[in-house]
Amino acid sequence: MFVEFSFDLFYHFSTVVAGALLVTIWFSKRLVHDKPDPSIKHEGPLFRMPNGALVRIGIIAFCCMLAEGSMADWSVNYMENVVHTSKTLAPIALSTFATAMTLGRIFGDKARAMFGDWKLIIAGGLVSTSGLCAALVFPEAGIVIAGSFFVGLGLSVIVPITYSIAGGTKDLPSGVGLAMVTTVGYTGFLLGPPVIGFIADWQNLRIALVVVAFLLFVMTLLGIFHNRKV
Repeated sequence: MFVEFSFDLFYHFSTVVAGALLVTIWFSKRLVHDKPDPSIKHEGPLFRMPNGALVRIGIIAFCCMLAEGSMADWSVNYMENVVHTSKTLAPIALSTFATAMTLGRIFGDKARAMFGDWKLIIAGGLVSTSGLCAALVFPEAGIVIAGSFFVGLGLSVIVPITYSIAGGTKDLPSGVGLAMVTTVGYTGFLLGPPVIGFIADWQNLRIALVVVAFLLFVMTLLGIFHNRKV
């Protein structure tokens, strides 16, 4: 919209920042304030090896956050250079992805209560993999925009679920388990976009995003494997 009406960057960014501040202030007054219980103490070594279940959760978080970072950094480029849309239409794929992420996290708790954590991880993996595959197989504007929405919807609940599971690991303090998974997850978020860029420069962006689709497939398989094991 800002590009279409030729808004100056100053007014563009000022509008976005002002809107974000208003939303942040509104939500900050509705946060749940929780104080740590001083009676709970955890003793043990500073470094601990994760168990098998925590390794799977970490890999799931890694794949999910790598896909999130790749969509955030490369979806507009994909629309412009692969789908060949206009600069006005190109950001719509990213907008629909972000909208779906927001909606998924708003209603994610209700979905968890209905289906359970691992079934929701599997469903999210299937939805996100299908959405990205559709965008790669059929590089047309409408399909890519719809596919981006489903990628965002599928990924939206997975990282919060992995953090929740990691924090509830029985044989590790909650902080240790959570730190392990967040470290692995954010590694994917940070490394994913530049790795995708390197592969895109070596081959092309479409092939680079096939790697992301493969990782989403691996993430889904890990969820299925764990669910059957349980």
